[in-house]
Amino acid sequence: MPNQPMQPGPNLRPANGISNPESSPSTGTVQRPSTGSAPNAANASTAPKADLGERVEQAIQKAKNQSLEQIDDARERTESALMVQRKNLSTRVRRVGDALHSSSEQLRRNDPTTARYIDAVSQRMKDGASYLERTDVHGLVRDVEDFARERPGLFFGTALAIGFVAGRFLKSSAPTPESSNRSLTSSTRSTEM
Repeated sequence: MPNQPMQPGPNLRPANGISNPESSPSTGTVQRPSTGSAPNAANASTAPKADLGERVEQAIQKAKNQSLEQIDDARERTESALMVQRKNLSTRVRRVGDALHSSSEQLRRNDPTTARYIDAVSQRMKDGASYLERTDVHGLVRDVEDFARERPGLFFGTALAIGFVAGRFLKSSAPTPESSNRSLTSSTRSTEM
């Protein structure tokens, strides 16, 4: 506080009537704190900063741990879903193989050569189903990568053929605009009558 004019009297109060605890009653001057307490004040101001830094680091670590847990949970759910799909696929492939084998039995009497080819395809499908049943997802990915490295032309040709067949299948199973227009037209005619 700047030096203020003092009022005469025993208490030596400033003219504004507010007393200053750091003022000396005898001299009317302001006493300054000693410099020995300044490091304590500096430590007091850095202590909250250090505490804040620790809290921020703890919050970051907690967020990282939660993220890793969520990633692990998602990975486990994905692997579980892929395992179920892999088993479903192997079951379907085995059924198709069995159906081919039974049709080859019927063909064997009339056309033994075609029956032999169908049996070979049926056996390959059953082997593929067995492979799907005994191999985990990581093993499947590793084997596909190895196959793609060893025979890239065959890999891309197979991928192209699978894509073409899947596209044709999806196109044939999608409703056509003419069929939806026909059903709409027939439903409006029936309501008009």
